[in-house]
Amino acid sequence: MQWQEVQLDLECYPAMPDHIARPWDSADEYILEYRQPDIPTLIFNDRFGALALTVPDACIWSESACARIATERNLTKNHFPASSDRWVCHIPQHVQQVLIKIPKDFELLRYWLECIQRHAPQATVLLAGMAKHIPVNWLKWLE
Repeated sequence: MQWQEVQLDLECYPAMPDHIARPWDSADEYILEYRQPDIPTLIFNDRFGALALTVPDACIWSESACARIATERNLTKNHFPASSDRWVCHIPQHVQQVLIKIPKDFELLRYWLECIQRHAPQATVLLAGMAKHIPVNWLKWLE
């Protein structure tokens, strides 16, 4: 599926029915609009690699094997190098910006934010997700 605004051809993995098979969403678009370009960036929870492809120098932290496969497939499909050194399981010290697609699990989000606070407290954090998946008590906690 062609994401016209950023000139990328993305697909879902595993395959999804055509009526829901859009591998980016409004949260991706929001994050891209507000992120700072050209600074060291870490991406969390990028389900199909939409952010990883639009921020090609960013490090990627993923809890999902399917998300990693989707990202690698989309990197290859769009002629980006599939560099294994982009995948991290720690917060790099040099990170100045963190982009997070909000997960459905509050404890996972809390863990990520605690890791960021501990290892890159100077980093700007952008969170985005579907409003229907973000309970009001999460918003109060984030404030």
